[in-house]
Amino acid sequence: MAIFGGNYAHAKLFAVLCWLMWKNRNKFIFQQISNRPNKIVYRVEYFVSNIHESLLSSGSLGINQSVRVKWHPPCSGWVKVSVDGSYNMNRHCLMVGGVVRDSARNWLEVFRKYIGRGSTLKSELWPILTGIEVALLRNYSKIIVKSDCLDAIEMNWEIL
Repeated sequence: MAIFGGNYAHAKLFAVLCWLMWKNRNKFIFQQISNRPNKIVYRVEYFVSNIHESLLSSGSLGINQSVRVKWHPPCSGWVKVSVDGSYNMNRHCLMVGGVVRDSARNWLEVFRKYIGRGSTLKSELWPILTGIEVALLRNYSKIIVKSDCLDAIEMNWEIL
């Protein structure tokens, strides 16, 4: 944070501003929708205040926390299907995707699929089902599925 003189607030403002400018650019390129600069500034202020309130309520403001995430390969003979979903709240549409890898860390399959209309929970369930379907279609029988949604993982899954 030396570039901001150690000021965490300025760093948050800068990061959110860059992100929203990038989103606005992509909306213009892919959807021909453009927001006026004053709307972007308003959204920056809104996001930064929400971030600040969230950090205050969680008690983690000012504490540097880092989480190291590392992918671990499955045991020999198994494949690991890592999945994720995306849900557009405005259009209520779902996209899913994932990757199938083996114990040698090789990418065996990569998939993406447009699901259609749905909900937030379905955006977490469909990737799991799609990942299992892709693995089974490729004749993999020893499958580990990895998802970032605790609700989906803790569900009572039964595969017939």
